[in-house]
Amino acid sequence: MSRRKEPGRGRRARLAAGGAAGAAVVALAGAASLGHLGGRSTSSEPAASPPATAEVTRKTMERWITVEGTVTYGAARPLTGHAQGTVTWLPAPGTVLRRGDELARIDDRPVVLLYSDLPAYRELARGVKGEDVLAFTTNLAALGYGGFTPGETYTEGVEAAVKRWQKALGVPESGKIGLGDVVYADGPRRVARRGATVGGAAVPDLLTVTGTTPRARFAVPAEDSELAVKGVRLKVSAADGKSSDATVTTVGIPHTDESGQQVQDVAASLTRPSAVTGGGAGGLTGRYLAGRHEKVLTVPVSAVLALAGGGYGVEVLDGNGRSHVVAVRLGLFVDGRVEVSGDGLSPGTRVGAAR
Repeated sequence: MSRRKEPGRGRRARLAAGGAAGAAVVALAGAASLGHLGGRSTSSEPAASPPATAEVTRKTMERWITVEGTVTYGAARPLTGHAQGTVTWLPAPGTVLRRGDELARIDDRPVVLLYSDLPAYRELARGVKGEDVLAFTTNLAALGYGGFTPGETYTEGVEAAVKRWQKALGVPESGKIGLGDVVYADGPRRVARRGATVGGAAVPDLLTVTGTTPRARFAVPAEDSELAVKGVRLKVSAADGKSSDATVTTVGIPHTDESGQQVQDVAASLTRPSAVTGGGAGGLTGRYLAGRHEKVLTVPVSAVLALAGGGYGVEVLDGNGRSHVVAVRLGLFVDGRVEVSGDGLSPGTRVGAAR
């Protein structure tokens, strides 16, 4: 930051563009914009022209927030079963499991995924009654097996349907559902990682799974908090250039990341998930239009003065080798330029600037 003496004015600091000084201007811009600085000349005596000059221009200013992120499928949870024996097959991470799919094979017998909030906790056979029977028979009907009415009683019709299902699965047709034959989840699940090893002993948590709907996840720095708001719309791009519109759906509590930076974790739903999760390696980039001001006056950041009495100004050249300072109100900062407003400023006005 350079300083120089102005006749009749005391000391004023010209704000340098870029680096720490540029960041300071951005930090102070919000405060400056809260009160209009009057837009009047702040010097009653002409001063010598500055050694470098710039031109006031009119342009549309857009401030974009860009953040780097990843694809997330939500919280990961174990898929817990009761099968015992040797693991002979497990699905690969990334596999989506739906009702009726095998989630593992133990001693080369399938363990099948069904849908329910109620976990399996006992063997089911003819004559057994309870809500777990209702859950199982509802799933059996959804898989296309009939000859019974779903309900809380394991009837002869249910037993016959189970035998047909077991035949299709290639297992002994006992008509019973052993504890460990099925595992329940409340909907489709995506395999995040395996909890057991093929060839090893079965463990309760065979798989760790997530939801199946991909979302974009970003760690938003504190200075870009405009993005950390539910309902905000942004554009998300993959490494291969494909993109999708997105909407922020969840916002986490501010915390300090590994680098010591204050951030908030943000997740956003995607309108075209396949466009950004279709197999390309790498992360995601999110872009959000934080501000757009059309046809405003701008100057280089290096032309802005921090006035000794508070506020900001620019040094306007009078055309006769002299200059005077005009107080200005600051707006958006974009690519080394800042939006300004003040009396007597117009496109083409020459102002002083740091070299």
